[in-house]
Amino acid sequence: MLFSIIVTVYKVEEYLRECIESILSQNFSDFELILVDDSSPDGCPAICDEYAAADSRVSVIHRPNGGPDRARKSGLMAAGGEYVIYVDGDDRLAPGALLHFGEKIRISGADVILTAKLYDYGDRSKKVTECIEDGYYSGDMLKEKIYPLAVMNTEWEHLQYQMIGHAMRRSVLYPCQMRIAEGLKFGEDLLCLTEVFYSMSSIYVSSEVTYFYRIRESSLSRGIGDGIFEQFKNLLREMRLTASEHGEGFSEKIDRYTAFTCFIFMERTAAAKDSGELKRVAAHMDSPVIREGLENARFTRLKFKKKAVLRLIKKKRYRAAYVFLRAYEALKAPVAALKGR
Repeated sequence: MLFSIIVTVYKVEEYLRECIESILSQNFSDFELILVDDSSPDGCPAICDEYAAADSRVSVIHRPNGGPDRARKSGLMAAGGEYVIYVDGDDRLAPGALLHFGEKIRISGADVILTAKLYDYGDRSKKVTECIEDGYYSGDMLKEKIYPLAVMNTEWEHLQYQMIGHAMRRSVLYPCQMRIAEGLKFGEDLLCLTEVFYSMSSIYVSSEVTYFYRIRESSLSRGIGDGIFEQFKNLLREMRLTASEHGEGFSEKIDRYTAFTCFIFMERTAAAKDSGELKRVAAHMDSPVIREGLENARFTRLKFKKKAVLRLIKKKRYRAAYVFLRAYEALKAPVAALKGR
């Protein structure tokens, strides 16, 4: 069997049938579909059982709730395919996705196939591709082209941080997935993918869209709570523990990722217009594990907005960064309107 498609299922009753149908309707037959019900409290378990009873390609794992990482591990242990594709239960595979993955595997034999995603915002969509040319990479080309983009390079560029939507050889993925610390709820995809990138022998990059990624309003409006910051700190500690295994320069990548994430957090805080949240964000950014990355991060050719905000954050001028972002967004709207005339 070529593919094991593992769908993690939790509170996605509204979207689950669409997700499953997008997989079962593929014009490619050499796959199994493993639905991992993470004790979803809605109608998802019944939907999973319904499809498993009707189609021999479908199996179901009902497990105690433990989050996406544990659900994926359960599915991975049951998988029999040579390659694994993770799918979230509210997303979809694009028509012809498996045929495209199969063709790239046939011509390249690569351990990992990276493809493009279509981000679905409901009222609009956006194609997201990798920041590297399409093609096959192995040997020295991995060191020259792929490794610099793992985590974050000096120009704010990186390969995708999501596990979903890629075809990964199971023998490469399995030890990397099982190595991820239990209970990590922020950045576990990045941690696992980084291990995969440094363990694989080859990769094929394609700009073909194979995955429709649903962006729900609830995920866009979620605040930066204390729990998220604590998980972010745990992620940084885990990354530091394995930095020496990935060669010279990996610690600098962690520094840049720290700065990148702090910029995103500050940007979301400014968009929320919540001064109370700003105080919490500032307190967390003062913690040693985050300050280490912020103070050591070095970039080249950053655009004005990023450069200005990072400079203020590094100097612990958090309110100034907050005010700058609020003013920047306020000025951007009329400028965009003038350009549209």
